[in-house]
Amino acid sequence: MVFFTTLKQPNHQFQRTPAGAAEQSRWDLLRMYRQILVLIAICLAATSASAQYTKVEGEFRSATTTLSLIPLDSEAGVIAASTNVTLGACSGTVVGVGKMSGSELKFSPYVKADKSDACVVKVVFDKKFNSASISAANCVAHSGASCGWEGENIKRVK
Repeated sequence: MVFFTTLKQPNHQFQRTPAGAAEQSRWDLLRMYRQILVLIAICLAATSASAQYTKVEGEFRSATTTLSLIPLDSEAGVIAASTNVTLGACSGTVVGVGKMSGSELKFSPYVKADKSDACVVKVVFDKKFNSASISAANCVAHSGASCGWEGENIKRVK
């Protein structure tokens, strides 16, 4: 096919003849596909950025410890957490909101035992977020002296 263009007066825009219309529609289609691919790439990049924090959602357990996690803001890594420890007659609970940093979650009790309550629970996940190590510092007011979360290994409940 012969491709013709003519100069249109007075705004100097090119006007395509019917022979060029089919060619133009192909270019428009290719341009649309390229825009769709760019949008898909942007969506995938945004999803992968927040996917790390959605992987922590769920329940983790060991013989003595339970940890339940719900992402509140998966992009910022804000996680609602509840952990229980039971060892014989001793038991304790810490419920709070924490923040993910890499593969580590730290949270403090939402309800403090007193004004000087400095309890912090730390959870370090493996690379696939299927297991973790949980420990706590200054949480005796929430669990008692004879039980706690010192280095307990927990696994995801399926």
